[in-house]
Amino acid sequence: AIATAGVGLGAAGCSFDRSGLDDDGRPGDGGADDATSPDSGPCPEPFVISLAIDGVTSGAPRTRVLVGDTVTLAATGSCSQRGPLSYVWQISPIDDSRETARPTLTAATVTLYPVLPREYTVQLTVSDGVASDSVDALFVAHGFTEQTGVDNDVRDLAVGGGRLWIATRTGAFRSDDLDDPTTFTDLESEVDGDAEDALPDGFDTVYFDDDDQALWLGDKDAAAGVHRVDYGGGAPTSDLVRYDGLDGFVTDAETHDIAAFGDGIAVGTSLGATIAADGADPVFGAPFLLGVEMCAVADRDGLWGGGLRVYAQEGDLSVEPFGETDDKVRALLPDPTGGELWVGSDGFGVASLDAAGAVMARYTKESGDLPTNHVRAIATEPSGPFLGDLWLATDKGIARFKRDRETWFDYGNTEGLMGHADVRAITVAIDPGNGRRTIWGGVNGGLVYMRTP
Repeated sequence: AIATAGVGLGAAGCSFDRSGLDDDGRPGDGGADDATSPDSGPCPEPFVISLAIDGVTSGAPRTRVLVGDTVTLAATGSCSQRGPLSYVWQISPIDDSRETARPTLTAATVTLYPVLPREYTVQLTVSDGVASDSVDALFVAHGFTEQTGVDNDVRDLAVGGGRLWIATRTGAFRSDDLDDPTTFTDLESEVDGDAEDALPDGFDTVYFDDDDQALWLGDKDAAAGVHRVDYGGGAPTSDLVRYDGLDGFVTDAETHDIAAFGDGIAVGTSLGATIAADGADPVFGAPFLLGVEMCAVADRDGLWGGGLRVYAQEGDLSVEPFGETDDKVRALLPDPTGGELWVGSDGFGVASLDAAGAVMARYTKESGDLPTNHVRAIATEPSGPFLGDLWLATDKGIARFKRDRETWFDYGNTEGLMGHADVRAITVAIDPGNGRRTIWGGVNGGLVYMRTP
């Protein structure tokens, strides 16, 4: 027999409600039954057994994934010259990984969601009615880990220019290494500004404009406006610039959210939303819905804002996706795989809206999909095999929408968030050099991350 094993891989209106921590466990069981399936195609040997993890059948018998990722185990290279094959998979230790994906452990291909940060052993036994053989492999599932170097309360996160940008209660920081950050730079040490444009003591929102290589920062100080500094070439290339009421920005408004809008940016404030159409030479226009608090903004074929409800500038649309007089909308995110708009509420869960503002789906704690109804931020996988998977920052950990199976997966204390389940910000970073994924969470007291090694 030939045996091969392989691997691959703030302001009161927009402030957050607080709740407890998530400490759920996941008991489970497992097992397998025999079944047969016909071999296909000619076989080069009398009997061949082949095991692949995520499509790779060469190299060391080990792969590394993130807890909750889809892992594909395949025996499709196995064959026999003597008769049809039967397959039996054994996964240990036994937990809900098998149950989550509902795999058939007697098929040629099995899909799993590892649910705990641990090492899993895979054993494949193949029989052809005359002989049988087994082959083993391992995969390691990684959960969340606390990141040292930032010990402030993190309020917002952004990825841009190959860096991680961090807005905290006491300042702003950056890391130049998306792969394995060991140091964090306090922006106060490298950003210059005169007395009028001095860097504030803390920030509530951060956004990096990759097109113009510009960093934008905002906070809930009604007199602060928004701040910008250029980072062309990797280092600050301009002094800090503050945009306030004298520059066309909303006068005496608290800044809640900054997001991309076409070639410029949109800013959600306590007194409406405003757009600077050209990010390289920003001039802010008249506020959309002046006097209406906008806790979140997004560009989905036009400006959308969230606060008491969801507003669309196009057609003057106003929607109550959660059916409340105050929907407590704190996060908006256009879906990268389709036309829907994801809406997060700090009290009523998450919903998706179509282009006309109609509710396509709604997920809550009561429906069994989320650990809590308090959603603070939304991020999405921007590329790769998990494109469109959704990540939610909540007051009881992190929730993930697995698009390939349209199911939700929760990350709490058991998945590595020990003591850090009150999550305020979330983002997904893809290292341009090696393609490694890191899920960053901003929590009270610092950062947590989950990274493919």
